Amino acid sequence: MPQLRRVCTPLGEISYTLTRKKVKNLNLRITGGEVRLSAGPRVPLAHCDQMVAERAGWIQSSLARQQSRESRFFLPNCPAEGDVILFLGESVALHLWDGAAALRGDSLFLPSENPRKALDDFLAAQCRAVILPLCREVEALSPTFLAPTPPVVSFRRMTSRWGSCSPQKRRITLSTRLIHLPLLAIQGVVIHEYAHLAVPNHSARFYDLVRQLMPTYPAAAALLKGG
Repeated sequence: MPQLRRVCTPLGEISYTLTRKKVKNLNLRITGGEVRLSAGPRVPLAHCDQMVAERAGWIQSSLARQQSRESRFFLPNCPAEGDVILFLGESVALHLWDGAAALRGDSLFLPSENPRKALDDFLAAQCRAVILPLCREVEALSPTFLAPTPPVVSFRRMTSRWGSCSPQKRRITLSTRLIHLPLLAIQGVVIHEYAHLAVPNHSARFYDLVRQLMPTYPAAAALLKGG
């Protein structure tokens, strides 16, 4: 059973979750803003705490990077006048009024009654309006993407990945969080998932195809990592 532990370090207290597994080495990772350590059943607690303390600098910097990346997807639970979100990589200020949701320049106007639902509906609609045309453009690049049938593209909220592809089912699923990113980054994800229809793995051949379809893919990948 996972155990929550706290370690005092020169950089401050660090909380981490310790999980006992049949592993040879201590495995430290940061997942979803949480510090997790896997250790064998017989590894002393003192050794586990010591590793966390020794990696305190790395842990703090990794957490800061994750928090910075996650801030791109901030959506206020109760949108208020002046709140700011990212839309296609640009800062957009939220304003409340009596009309329907409307984007005007760098301002997004939301109805004052139930503004969060209006915001969610607006972003969901924009996902389809912006990303589906990109999918059609990619499908035109290779007959592989259309045969035997065009893939079914759907959207859902995903926090651990940008998209997924099931070549056998001819189905591509894209994260609704993509709408917060620059267009180049979105294009990179679309290319990546469509390329899996031709090469269902991450081999050198797969990345050769991705770069052939999108020479600027390295720049898109950097944006996805928060660079």
